[in-house]
This record gives sequence, structure tokens and C-alpha cells, in this order.
Amino acid sequence: EMLDKYKDSEVDMVVFNCNSCDTTYYRPSRRSYGHNRMIAVGEANLRKAEHTIRYLFSAPWCRLIKHDLVVQHGIRFDEIPINNDMTFSYLVGYHVRFMEVDPHAIYTVTMRSDSLTYGTMTAEKYLARIEVHARHDRFLKEHGIRNVNSKKFHFCELSILLKHREKQLYREGMEIVRRYGYSNGEIFVNMVWWLIHGIIVDVRHIMKQCLVKTNLILLPPPSKKTRQNKPLAISLSFACLPTLVERKEAA
Repeated sequence: EMLDKYKDSEVDMVVFNCNSCDTTYYRPSRRSYGHNRMIAVGEANLRKAEHTIRYLFSAPWCRLIKHDLVVQHGIRFDEIPINNDMTFSYLVGYHVRFMEVDPHAIYTVTMRSDSLTYGTMTAEKYLARIEVHARHDRFLKEHGIRNVNSKKFHFCELSILLKHREKQLYREGMEIVRRYGYSNGEIFVNMVWWLIHGIIVDVRHIMKQCLVKTNLILLPPPSKKTRQNKPLAISLSFACLPTLVERKEAA
């Protein structure tokens, strides 16, 4: 019934709410929080959430998209091992004329430790993620669209490779970002930002662990209010949870 009511609608896309759970214990997970926040903002004032929905919400789920729009503009998924839906999502957002948000949760997004998003990163995945984010950023620049999420997560991946001394992969990643038009100055500024960010995260983690071990503090689970106070663009961004690169040994 929730979908049928839109069958004769003039809108090109409807974005619905969602639930989330882990696939081990089937308990609620954090994966839907950013999406739920986006829908809440859009329900109150669509204009405030419209930019995020169009260009930063990178998942195709929870959307009802007009078939003619996808066919007319030849929008397809990338054939890559990770983030293969990102290009599809922002191209749909770019070509959509009219949209709506619906507060009903029609989808449950799962969180699995061995999934494409949260599983072990391989060399191929790192390079694919760097390229798809760099292409996204260039698309926004070429079309005069402000990127409110200025953190540029392809440089997050490059900083991880540098931290783990994956020199060959780091050089290959740098070749990708240069191919998409980044100047040496832009590369330097973004790399410094992410390297400092990584150091701060590591130091905070070590300090918390030390305090917990000495029983000086207890770490309560993050409250719903705390999670929802994150900036909208950041809460919808891809999680940069680095793991060591798996390399295939030559036969």
C-alpha cells in the first residue's frame, strides 16, 4: 500500500525511511541513523535535506525511482568491487526533477562484518574507492554543485595506505587523484588534514583504553541524542574503518 499510492505520482523519486540490524544477533545497529536523520530533516523541510539526498546519500535502497528516468539517462551501477552504487545514486539525484520523502520504514539495512562495506579491504577495493570518490568530487565541480561534505574521503583512503606503508598502492592512488585534476596544493592540504585526523583518532582511542583499564572511567553506549547531533553530511558519509590490505601473492 505504501508503494501503490505513488504509482500515478508525478515525482521522479520517493525516499523512504529504514530500520537497521546486525546479522549476527538481529539487534538494532547504527547503520540507519544517518538515513533516519536525513528523512526527519526532509520531512520537516525538504529544501534543507534536498542537497544531501541528491548528492551525498550514496545508497540506492529506500528509494522509489521512476524507471523512465534511469533509462532516459542511461544510469547504471559501476562494475567495481565496492561503492558500486555511488555513481548510480548521485546521477539519479542530479537528474531528478521532483522528489518526496516518506517517513515510513520500508527497508531493513543490515550490518555484517564480512560485507563489502565492512569486510577486509583489498588492494582492488582501496583503488576502486579512491577512484569513485574522486570522480564524484569532479562531477560536482564540473556541474557547479557545492560539495558540503568537504572531507574528500578518497584522501582518507590514501592516508590509510600511507600509514600502513603500502607504498605501491599509495602511488597508484595518487595517480588516480591526479588524473581527476587535483593540484599538488589540493593534495597536500587534504592529506595533511586526514593524517592529523588519524593521529587524533588514534590518540583518543589509546587514552580511552588506558582509562578504562585503570577503572577511571566507564564507557556508556552512545546515546541516541549524541548520535543524532552529528552534522548531517558527515553522518551520511562512508565510514573510514581501515584494515590492512590483503595482497595476493604471485603464484
